Amino acid sequence: VGLAQLTFQINTLSWVHSFFVSTLAYVLVGVLPRNRAPIVIFVFAFTYMSCGMIYKLYTDYGSWDMDWTTAQMICTLKVISFSFAYSDGARKESDFKSRYHKEHRLIKFPNPLQYYGFIYYFPTFISGPPIEIVHYLKWADRSLFANRELPNSFFPAMSMFMKSIAILVGVAILEPRFPLEFLYENAAKMNMLTRLIYTFTAMSASRLKYIMVFKLVEAGNIAARFSYRRDKNGVVYWDGMKNISLFQVEFGESLQQSTRVWNTKVSDFLKYHVYLRLMPADAKEAPLYVSLTTYFVSAIWHGFYPGYYYFFVVTAVADNIGRQLSKTFSPYFPQGTVLGGIYNLCGELLTKLHFAYHGICFPTLYFTVVLEYWRVCNYIGQIITAVMAVVFLFLVPMLRPKSKKKTQ
Repeated sequence: VGLAQLTFQINTLSWVHSFFVSTLAYVLVGVLPRNRAPIVIFVFAFTYMSCGMIYKLYTDYGSWDMDWTTAQMICTLKVISFSFAYSDGARKESDFKSRYHKEHRLIKFPNPLQYYGFIYYFPTFISGPPIEIVHYLKWADRSLFANRELPNSFFPAMSMFMKSIAILVGVAILEPRFPLEFLYENAAKMNMLTRLIYTFTAMSASRLKYIMVFKLVEAGNIAARFSYRRDKNGVVYWDGMKNISLFQVEFGESLQQSTRVWNTKVSDFLKYHVYLRLMPADAKEAPLYVSLTTYFVSAIWHGFYPGYYYFFVVTAVADNIGRQLSKTFSPYFPQGTVLGGIYNLCGELLTKLHFAYHGICFPTLYFTVVLEYWRVCNYIGQIITAVMAVVFLFLVPMLRPKSKKKTQ
């Protein structure tokens, strides 16, 4: 069904790319040393996908048309997570610091039917989100469910479907009334406050269509019972494939909080298969290079338009600024008090400012248009970010007293 979906929705031969990459990855993971295979698969899968994206950039710049690279994005993450899962299967339980890695390690090499079923699991094959092979195998043999009995998912699936339809209505109302094109054409005529309010609204309207797709896919996975989750007390939840939190995206109090709940399963991949695997074993907090590398991998996965790289790099820097701000000021604003509420509100405002001002380059593929918008704004966002980076990433850490090392 996954192959048929790709053939009829994209084009007749689009399945060749995913089949070639997934087959070669299957063979390589089976023959290479288990601790070396993930690096080889990571480089190979990303390189293959990137070549396709660069070719599309050259032949069809600025187009939103779907081609084989759309499905290849999900296939790339699947083969990489599979290689890491099988590599982790050779490690002892005591070696894991992350519960996620321990729960998703693959002990036994899957047979071809299991593997290709995982790759071409059709509810997420084209639109995502990526899934872990261990979860798929538990779903396929019903060990995911209590007593291996299939639960009734009709009402939870319909509820999520109706939410996606409600969001679709919001898209139909807001997006035509607040197009980004109007902002670019009239930004110079607006005063600063009007421009800011319009940017906030237009970016929120632009995000809604992606949120609608996330919710629609989530409804499909609930219907397939793939979203099934049971806690230790036996209580059943249907959020196992939740990929977006609308409220936290729009009203998150920090960049870390808001980015973590946007495209959650891709965020999980970046966190568990990039971020945590790069983290030094003795580090209490992530060095800047870990955050930059993680966001850079995310940018490559999205494509090669300049705006993607700008946004992810500046977001990595801003995220580290936010951490330093929290470390410096949060002790003076205790939670549960009026001061704590003001602190949270300021964090929410700064987060929305970042996504509105810097994030505008993401839905706009022509970077020159965004540069003109920033010129009209006198590059105020870049100036503030640069000043805060100098102060909170360099000066404040230098002035902060260092803790004395324990000596024997």
